[in-house]
Amino acid sequence: MSVSPKAAKGTLVKIGDGASSETFTTIAGVQDVDGPDLSGTDEYDATHHSSTGKEYVQGLKDAGELSFPLVYDSDDTQQAALQAAGVADTLRNFQILLPDTGATLLAFAGRVKSFKFNAPVEGVLTANVTVRISGSITIS
Repeated sequence: MSVSPKAAKGTLVKIGDGASSETFTTIAGVQDVDGPDLSGTDEYDATHHSSTGKEYVQGLKDAGELSFPLVYDSDDTQQAALQAAGVADTLRNFQILLPDTGATLLAFAGRVKSFKFNAPVEGVLTANVTVRISGSITIS
């Protein structure tokens, strides 16, 4: 079976506006996107004295975190929304749109766990953003 690689350039991270008919807008300046983890499931040891080997039960799915650096722009509305959500510890809806043939869309809720500024002497002002995913992920 052959694989048709697709360039990751063009991946979009979007944040919802929280309205009842929610609109998602691309967060400007996003660089490398890491996450979510679609395989994350907790396991619990259920081994007992009558077991003939180790026994495990599956727990709930845990999609982990979404993290990305971005080129900071104080005039960008969506970057400001990320900062505000982090300060207020507000659950927000997010989407990741992949630039593959089917335009795969990952949708989930999460809290902005961190928005950390980086200001190197030589370089551009950036921020590292981490979103803790809450609940399940929808893939369409």
